[in-house]
Amino acid sequence: MFQVYSVPLTTLVKEFELEVAYKASDYESIQLTVADVARPGLQLAGYFYHFEPMRLQVVGNMEASFIEKLSEAERAISFDRLFSYKFPAFLIAR
Repeated sequence: MFQVYSVPLTTLVKEFELEVAYKASDYESIQLTVADVARPGLQLAGYFYHFEPMRLQVVGNMEASFIEKLSEAERAISFDRLFSYKFPAFLIAR
């Protein structure tokens, strides 16, 4: 039998002492159901084929460097596209 495991996002935030910059209205009920994370560099560049929105989205140095190279208008378009998907959380590391 297939069993689904999940961890509340609030548990992850508390366990790793993460700073929350924005809480969605359903923040308290968000569950992480996929163990893998995603580094959305390709999605920020506009490529969404095989994108898995159920994963925690993690932006690190490489993605941040790419974002900094975009113009303000390009940045807005990239984030609008990415945030049109409902994923559990967007984590900015480093």
